[in-house]
Amino acid sequence: MVKIGNEAAENNWIQVLVRSVRGSATRLGIAALAAASLVVFLSIGTTAADADVNTTGVSYPIETTHAYPGANLISFKRNGLYSVGGYQFATYYGDDQVVTIARRRLDQSSWQTFSTGRKDPLKDGTDWHNQITFGIDGDGVMHVTWALHNSGLLYMQSQGSVLSDAPIEFTENLPMTGTAEGSMAYPQYYDLPDGDLLLLYRDGRVGDGNTHLKRWDNATNSWSDTANPLYQGKGETSAYFNRLVVDGAGTVHAAWIIRDEFNYQTNHDIYYARSRDGGASWETMDGQGVSLPFRENQFEPAIRIPRQSSLHVQGDMTLDQNGNPIISTWWAPEAGEGNHNRQYMLAWFDGASWRQQAITDRTADRKQKGMNDRDDIGRPIVVADSNGTVHVAMRYPERGNQLTIATSKSPNRDDWTFVDLPTGTFLEPVYDPNRWKNDGV
Repeated sequence: MVKIGNEAAENNWIQVLVRSVRGSATRLGIAALAAASLVVFLSIGTTAADADVNTTGVSYPIETTHAYPGANLISFKRNGLYSVGGYQFATYYGDDQVVTIARRRLDQSSWQTFSTGRKDPLKDGTDWHNQITFGIDGDGVMHVTWALHNSGLLYMQSQGSVLSDAPIEFTENLPMTGTAEGSMAYPQYYDLPDGDLLLLYRDGRVGDGNTHLKRWDNATNSWSDTANPLYQGKGETSAYFNRLVVDGAGTVHAAWIIRDEFNYQTNHDIYYARSRDGGASWETMDGQGVSLPFRENQFEPAIRIPRQSSLHVQGDMTLDQNGNPIISTWWAPEAGEGNHNRQYMLAWFDGASWRQQAITDRTADRKQKGMNDRDDIGRPIVVADSNGTVHVAMRYPERGNQLTIATSKSPNRDDWTFVDLPTGTFLEPVYDPNRWKNDGV
């Protein structure tokens, strides 16, 4: 569990703890960034017969005098915590709002930290929109963007591979392609099996924006516009994409919702498509080709969710043991009947059709009126293991706003059990997708 923040005490740390559930066969490495100045990576066994949590652990502290609780703490941040080539990396706004890179060997407890000298020019490090994101290409070069919220491109690269113990130094700010880079938001990097990278981002504003996809060609060391745009919404709507998934064959899985205007109660529907060629062409779950750019009502949504359902943006996605998508987010599934209780929800393709199931049974919600009148419950993250078990990590208000792990083994996803971890309050969980994929941690 990662918590990044600032305590008044002089011992401000980003700390890593390892925890496990007794008897577990699977472990989940999670990070959750919060207002206390701790970062905690948790290894959580979620397949145990009982739910006793072993709270002994190992800490890997990164010392810092300040770590800002806003932009460091969002679950869809890609990547906030990531492992490549035997190293683990974390990014955060540290002292004086400076973009900071941390690196450690997976077999060692100590971290190296590297100041980039770059700052968040838009805010004071507390605006969650201004996240730091990075990807590492096939040559080990780190690509970093930061502080993008309807603003111009801020992008740099490491000078050489970061996959060693050598100091990390960065280039000056660099261009990409020059196309649709003046009003960027929500950048996310994804690595492809051939060493290339994808960059997903929005150009424009809420309810009035396009989603773009760029590709880094590792052979030519250049960017190109793969989907320009991927989703067309300017003048009408905007799309909010969940975290993408790139499977072992290089297939890119994408899910998104659509918003009509600034008011988030105009969010509606979950769409899904996949690409087998790095984002150049796309198809629906049944193999039907979809022309670009995507548009609202271009094809049938995976899950129909009406407006006024308190549907949140930028949920999470993973794949089951058969390569089928599983999506976690939250909305009020009975809003149409006057029940405005938001539930953590799971949507998944079972091999034949799309299904949905409430994970929680919250009963004390009110109707969320809009952007400036809502109670935040935080985005969840979802992972699945090779046995078909699904784990959802969330901040569950009714369980003390600490980290809760919900687990389901049934194909119907109607048998959820919960384990609460004594993490203290935080905002949203983050995890290391490569460690989960490669090590089950």
